[in-house]
Amino acid sequence: MDHFTPWNAALPLAELREASYPKLVVSGGHSRGFDTICDELADKIDAERKVVQGAGHEIQFTGDPINAVLLDLWHSAE
Repeated sequence: MDHFTPWNAALPLAELREASYPKLVVSGGHSRGFDTICDELADKIDAERKVVQGAGHEIQFTGDPINAVLLDLWHSAE
């Protein structure tokens, strides 16, 4: 039995890239490794890429900064 781990997940990158909705990849800017992964993912799925500083890996706790990024994304949707 194969054990699932995030690093061996089969991501539907082509399907995400072709999807007509806006896509966003956000990181906290606290790790060069995480940021590199996020840069690559955003490129592969044709997503907007943002860095929200202030809470490390838990960007949801930045409050207004992450909310502003999400509102911009939602307002960009047709």
